[in-house]
Amino acid sequence: MIPRSSLSLTIATHTLAVAGGWLLLSQFNKPPAPPPPTASSKASQRSIAPERSVDEILGELTSPDKKKLTPEAKKLQDFRDSVKAAIRDMTPPADFAAAVEEELAARKGLPPDAPRSTKLIALMYHWMVADPAALFKWAAQDPARVLAIPEHATVAIQEVLQDHGATALLPAIGFGGPLNNYIMNLTATQIAMTGDLAAFKSMKEKVNPQLWQNIRQLTVGQWPVEKKDDLLKMAIEENSPAMLTPLARRDPETAAWLTGLASDTSLPEDFRKAFLADRGIRQLLYENPQTSLEDRLTYIDTPDQKIATDRLLRGDVMRLMSAPQDLGFAFRRGEITAEEVYQSIAAGTPELASASPETLRSLVFQNLAEEDPAKAMALLKDLPESEQHQTMLTAARTFFNDVEPDHFLAALQQVPSDTPELWEQRLDAWNLRSFTNSNRLNEDFLAWVRNLPPGLDREMGLYSLARAVQLTDLKLAAQLRSEVTDPQLQKRIADHR
Repeated sequence: MIPRSSLSLTIATHTLAVAGGWLLLSQFNKPPAPPPPTASSKASQRSIAPERSVDEILGELTSPDKKKLTPEAKKLQDFRDSVKAAIRDMTPPADFAAAVEEELAARKGLPPDAPRSTKLIALMYHWMVADPAALFKWAAQDPARVLAIPEHATVAIQEVLQDHGATALLPAIGFGGPLNNYIMNLTATQIAMTGDLAAFKSMKEKVNPQLWQNIRQLTVGQWPVEKKDDLLKMAIEENSPAMLTPLARRDPETAAWLTGLASDTSLPEDFRKAFLADRGIRQLLYENPQTSLEDRLTYIDTPDQKIATDRLLRGDVMRLMSAPQDLGFAFRRGEITAEEVYQSIAAGTPELASASPETLRSLVFQNLAEEDPAKAMALLKDLPESEQHQTMLTAARTFFNDVEPDHFLAALQQVPSDTPELWEQRLDAWNLRSFTNSNRLNEDFLAWVRNLPPGLDREMGLYSLARAVQLTDLKLAAQLRSEVTDPQLQKRIADHR
């Protein structure tokens, strides 16, 4: 067993692992929650949040002060205490199968929301401690048992792992039926939360190669950042650089650490070759702005340097817009200007910003235009007016897929339509966005178009929406066309365009 940095850290991480498992148990067998409402804009996506976060509930469950527990957390804590008491006070029976069968029979006919039996949980706990696979082998003999045991076995599984270590139930994997994934998930979570390398290695010795691959993937996906050096040791032993990628995707500092490993000649030669050839590692290396531009262009494997540079820049802008701060949201709220957003992005990818400043400015503009089109125009102030118009129309035609229609309209209102070219491009933008918005917003978008004030945008909205619904609602399409009054658009309708 590797040494812990401190007893308090061990207790804290172990407690969180247990609390996380109990939080999962509290949701077991509940019907799935309805999907969240479709967001109509980036801002509304940001605002959707559960009424109570997992962190809040975990904080309550691990709090030493029971007086501060909310009713839901206190109820769960009381149940945990009663389960532990039942386990502690029980003398294990000589015949576990008969005892469990008797308890299951006593529960037949109870309503679905009947309280769990702490006695039954304690029986399953002691049976798993005596023989990890026996309960599940017994259940597999009768489909009715398979359906009957999960409600109580899930609780017992968590208690066994807490009391006897993360690898206690590995012999049960393969026999657990519908609970196999549950056991694997909790086992991997408990090992990962503590970063126990010795336990991680012992898993490989106790399961078959296929199960090892599954558990390994689950464990590395939750491995603690502060123990990345231990994970590297395991990755070297496995000759599997891919074990490092989930951690690097969760933590920017670990991604930068990978950049250092790419040039570390002290690594075993076979592992280093595998590391530099791994597609996931190469992607992390070229996505990291701290990697030199020369190396990023090498890792991206795109022969055309201009295409490769553009791809890198687009990726950097996308990532830097959201981390470490949601710059688009801050811009929308007026907390930061368009130029300040640009300077922040440029500082995050200095080599590309120096090599392609205008492309960077255009990409930042495209992102900000969806948030506040009028204010985003400040980024284009040094361009000729005709280029400003083209840039905004390109954004209106290319982006605004999941943005509230008012913002799309605000973008179009930054551009005149006093030339045939601008008029055509404006209509093209309407045709594209009406198709996506009618599919996304349905009746709400129809009402929005019809409620627009008189003018060219309302006319184009009616015309383009008629085209969008033509194949699904002929009657509505005809109604919308009849509401169009603009002569040019009426001629297009007459010409079946």
